Amino acid sequence: MKKTFQLLIIAGLFMANLACSSSGKENQKDNEASGPAATEDLVAWYPFDGDLEDRSQSNFHAENVNAVWTSDRFNMENMALEFNGSSSGILLDERFPEVLTGSFTLTMWVYFEDDSRAVLLGSYNAANNVNFEKHTNNRLRIFWNNGEKDFFTPDNVMSTNKWHLVTFIRDKEQDMFSIGVDGKEVAKMIGSGTDIAPTGPFYIGRDSREGSTVTYGKIDDVRISNKVLSLEEYKQASVNQGFYIVNITAVKTENEAKTQSAALEYEDFATGYLWIPDFLSLSGAEFYSVYFGPFSSQHECELAVEEIRNKYPDSYGLQVSQYLTRVQINGVGKIKETRYTPGPETGLKIVHDESMGHMKSKIYLTIGNKQVFIAEVFGFAEMGGGDPLPEGTLASCRSMYTGAGTFICVAPSENGIMVYKGWSEEPSGEYDGNIGPNWEEFKELLYSPPDEEQ
Repeated sequence: MKKTFQLLIIAGLFMANLACSSSGKENQKDNEASGPAATEDLVAWYPFDGDLEDRSQSNFHAENVNAVWTSDRFNMENMALEFNGSSSGILLDERFPEVLTGSFTLTMWVYFEDDSRAVLLGSYNAANNVNFEKHTNNRLRIFWNNGEKDFFTPDNVMSTNKWHLVTFIRDKEQDMFSIGVDGKEVAKMIGSGTDIAPTGPFYIGRDSREGSTVTYGKIDDVRISNKVLSLEEYKQASVNQGFYIVNITAVKTENEAKTQSAALEYEDFATGYLWIPDFLSLSGAEFYSVYFGPFSSQHECELAVEEIRNKYPDSYGLQVSQYLTRVQINGVGKIKETRYTPGPETGLKIVHDESMGHMKSKIYLTIGNKQVFIAEVFGFAEMGGGDPLPEGTLASCRSMYTGAGTFICVAPSENGIMVYKGWSEEPSGEYDGNIGPNWEEFKELLYSPPDEEQ
């Protein structure tokens, strides 16, 4: 039976999800923590790659309660957990509630079989309980401190029978909760509630109850960071080292991509589509790639290209990753690599966003016609500023918000492009452009995984 997968990978931690070999998912995840929320910023991380270990430094390990291993969104077997909607769950270490004090960002991949209520992570009805849920009418919900804050999104922000990346954020500094789906904010609530230390037990896929509140569907790759990270950064988080596809065509709209993907026919190969700008390794063209795959290793993709070209002679393989190197596969041993290196056409692009009632600016790195999301900041960003700049700076921008400045600049690094983030406090009056920021390395966009650099 032909399978069709939608890979609208919408996530930012610059961390991975699929291995380069069918047995290498664990090794890939060891390489994930190379971005703005490296391993030390994760206070809990359950990749569910065949075990229930917490891969953060907290070691909040878990215990299986009737959940079943299943395939993940890349169709890799035993790399996600399935919950039966009545009794199954993952019981977390009793020390786990400590990680939910203060600001945090919770993210996970979910797949729902129906529109029933589904507790994704919860401790109801223990003291100071907290639940993160999918509710009926395809809404998401944060139930904080036994209902002190009870925050719902609008209807139909989710859908069934499809993988989604969901994000729950508590931001104490901005005094708000926010919820995102597939890298986009769908709701926010002013007021972050009382600081509490929730008691357990905590579960993934349910709370202390059995019955109708248990998730009926799949959950994968649960992460909690002790930082407030932008939803656009989580869009980048979903894939790092990557996977492989055999590209057949490129189309402009998602509806075209769905139609073309469903029409592809080749025995034993799944089909799917993805949005090209979501991945650093691809061209950045604003098209959907329609493909056969995904494949977990380069060799597997090489063999698939040889076979698929018998029917689709213009097809070719691609590595899909968050590295600044394009890898095209034209057959067994026929590999062409192209690095997106910084040069005269390297710069920054700013997109202003007032859609949720407050000004934000999204910052993109541009290399020729390619653009890569690198950060989201509060306020109205504009080009320039930030002197003195880090050595070799190619472009910079600044945003002033509530009396302080946020600065972004990019410069070449030994292994790719370094993104620097700076900040300064305005002592009084309007910003005059002369207050230099405190620069620090924010994230590095690499040409290749650290253990593969030449």
